[in-house]
Amino acid sequence: MNVRAFLACRLPDDSARALSATLAPMITEFDGAAIRWVPVGNLHLTLRFFGTMDIAAATALKAQLTAVGANVAPVQGSIVCAKFLPSRRRARVLAFGVEGVDALAEVAARVDRLVGEARDHPFDAHVTVARLKRPGRVALERLMAAIDEIERADIAVTFDHMSLFRSDTVPDGARYTALYAIPFSRPAASDPPAIR
Repeated sequence: MNVRAFLACRLPDDSARALSATLAPMITEFDGAAIRWVPVGNLHLTLRFFGTMDIAAATALKAQLTAVGANVAPVQGSIVCAKFLPSRRRARVLAFGVEGVDALAEVAARVDRLVGEARDHPFDAHVTVARLKRPGRVALERLMAAIDEIERADIAVTFDHMSLFRSDTVPDGARYTALYAIPFSRPAASDPPAIR
């Protein structure tokens, strides 16, 4: 059995709700088939997209990913500025950048080495909030103007695990199901040493 799989850090509920609240006026104004907003429960930061893979291979990857997670402490960062990807001129995605998460860039690099394949694009820490499906020039310009008014979101976020997700296409978008979660289990530097 094959699945479309990706490795990601799901946004914690409090951070996801804060980001959704920031976008609420735009979601109301621009909701429609041309601009598909990501459901709050699906908000995540992608570490690696694997594409189609055998479910057995996905399961076998767990032990190796667990070893990666064991060397990472929970990562604290901040959701900051909105941006259009791949660019404002060729906007297909609306996302928010995430700062202060260099440790996740290292996790992504370790996973790249683990699978032995280069990624299509350099790692870019962001959370996709909407996908643009040919919204039209006028609607896109209005959306860009509304986004430009949000100078910085400045939403604190803590990632304490990563998950391997399967992605299934459904009529109203995509459904993400976590196959398993990998904790970031290395104690933070400020934690007292464990008593052995």
